[in-house]
Order: sequence, then C-alpha cells, then structure tokens
Amino acid sequence: MHAILEDWKLVFNKISNHNPSEGFANIVPCKGSSVEGILYEINSFQINRLDVYEGYPEHYYRINFIVKLDNGQQVKAVTYVANPAKTKDGLKPSKAYLGHLLKGCDLIKGIF
Repeated sequence: MHAILEDWKLVFNKISNHNPSEGFANIVPCKGSSVEGILYEINSFQINRLDVYEGYPEHYYRINFIVKLDNGQQVKAVTYVANPAKTKDGLKPSKAYLGHLLKGCDLIKGIF
C-alpha cells in the first residue's frame, strides 16, 4: 500500500559498489519534504533476506519510522538509510537503476 514519510527527501547520494560516480537511493532529513513509497508487510525471514540485499549494516542502516497511509492512519515502518561513510554529494543514478526502482514491486517479489 502507498505510504508517505514526512520531513525526509529522496536523494541519490549512496555510492554504487560498481561505479563510484553513480548514486543509489537514500533518504535524508528535510523539513517540509516527503518521500512516497510502497509499504509491505514482511516477516523476520524476509527482513533478513532484504538486509542482505541492501547491505545492512555496512552500506545501509535499518531505521524505524512512522509513515502516513492514504487514509490518514499512521503506522510503524522500517526503511533503509545509507551509512554516511558510503555517501557522496554530486552523484547521479543510472537510467538502468532508475528503471530498477520504478519496478520495485517486481524486485520485492524476486527477493521473497
């Protein structure tokens, strides 16, 4: 389901493992901004698989947030925030990576 994280914004400052000039997705605090995403309900086995895929805890930290659903309800959610040691300003995502993000539903199905 659709969810919104308020006072954060999407950036592409996480250094790619394969190309140090390419940026992967990250979120950073930004008052007045918001990040939209999809909320999935997963079990502990699935979160552990996602941790491996995301490079937790070396590349990304797992952070608990409160997000807002379309009906106004607020729920607890987990997301990944890049380790600051793995970020750099001025990076840009590749077209392939952006396509990968836009197919997020397919990605999640592939992991689980």
